[in-house]
Amino acid sequence: MILIIIGSCLSNSPVAASQLQNKKLAASNYTIYGLPLDQARLTDFFSKLGPTIVFEDDTNPKVRCICYISDRDETLVLVKSVNYRLTRYKLMSRKMRFYKWHFCEKSPLVSDNLSIQNGIKLGMHKARIKAIIGNPREETHSQLRYDYRWKENIGNHPAAEVNRNSEVPRNEPFRTVTVNIIAEFSDSKLVDLDIMIGSDTPGNP
Repeated sequence: MILIIIGSCLSNSPVAASQLQNKKLAASNYTIYGLPLDQARLTDFFSKLGPTIVFEDDTNPKVRCICYISDRDETLVLVKSVNYRLTRYKLMSRKMRFYKWHFCEKSPLVSDNLSIQNGIKLGMHKARIKAIIGNPREETHSQLRYDYRWKENIGNHPAAEVNRNSEVPRNEPFRTVTVNIIAEFSDSKLVDLDIMIGSDTPGNP
């Protein structure tokens, strides 16, 4: 398994394999604007939210970042991609917490009412989020953390036809997927949602 954690615009520590839950997480927990993050490309976000600047990460030139801000509140959406192997989505309640917010394009589809397909959105309380996703691997006063890993059949994946011509060994019918979700709270309400999904084969070249 290759687990790539971006040391980038916003960073988190890698999770040991022994700490991951070895079960599949429903796609509704990492689908936004109808785009499953394990299949979405930056161009898919362009088609949903409009064109915006693509900028490199300061510490890793392989990381491509795009972002959007609300035209009526402080909400910010940040999307990052690394070689189609990892996609990271961050929903933030205060754009000023992201020091490159001035690169972001305004979009009417970004607001504090924006939700993941599972219904999670900014302002929710911990209990509601745990009712939707389940018990976290780790919980503190200000954070919930979920970590998952599973194998899936490459032949059933939308990118299978492309992957047959990539570096994926032809005798390997499965790919390993990892998902990390970090929910940050202030005054008991969700202020940041960070979702990272990666795999040991490209998700959608």
